[in-house]
Amino acid sequence: MFTRKQKAEQMKKIMDSLSAEEIRHLCRYQRTSSLVRKAVRLLHHKDEIFTLPYGDEIDYYYTYSLFGLHWEPRLTKAKELLAKPDFLKELFNQLHYRGDYSTRSNLKQFEIIPIQTSEKTIAMFLASLTQRDKRLLKAYEEEPKFQVGAIIQMRANIGVDAIISKTGYSSHWQSIGRRELSKLKNKTFMVLGNDVCTDAVTYATVYSYTQSQGGSRLYKVLPIGETKTYYITEKFMKKCRTKAVKDARK
Repeated sequence: MFTRKQKAEQMKKIMDSLSAEEIRHLCRYQRTSSLVRKAVRLLHHKDEIFTLPYGDEIDYYYTYSLFGLHWEPRLTKAKELLAKPDFLKELFNQLHYRGDYSTRSNLKQFEIIPIQTSEKTIAMFLASLTQRDKRLLKAYEEEPKFQVGAIIQMRANIGVDAIISKTGYSSHWQSIGRRELSKLKNKTFMVLGNDVCTDAVTYATVYSYTQSQGGSRLYKVLPIGETKTYYITEKFMKKCRTKAVKDARK
């Protein structure tokens, strides 16, 4: 348990370590994160807040701003991401096309994948992620549950938002219609890719991750005997256990 003096010293140390560029990033991210908004407020009013004797504001900002309890976990995560540049690139691609609008806007500041970006900037970006964005991060942190060449089927509870395609009359990706879904539900598919990303803004639900079913990782699949491919959400895929498939594997 830290004293108010220790909490104040920790927060001041973090703020004093920020460069002008990092502060600019911080201010940009405050639109979507209460943690960041409170950190910006603390930064702007630090002279009056860090005045002896320390008051309740120290406890409040230590608990509810990015510069308190929440700083080290995000900084640690940022270090992990920067150590895996290929994964970081994949994550930024997914967020660019499938993340919330505010996150897509924030990503525009990175003209290249920020391999040389500071750990603190990435930590601030992580603090700005919405629940939708965090689901994408979790989905791609975990190993894919299906490999290329696997034969799969859809789960019975799949909805139109879990299978997407690029429309012929628009530049974005979106869920297929109910009529098309009903035709696909009983088909068997082959996995063509498990690290795919859409190439335009995608309007479809991002589902939470579960250990047994997976999350919102997208797979490129081809219905057996057909030519049109689809992208299916991992959470609504299952291994095909039909007799024909079992016999083919013998």
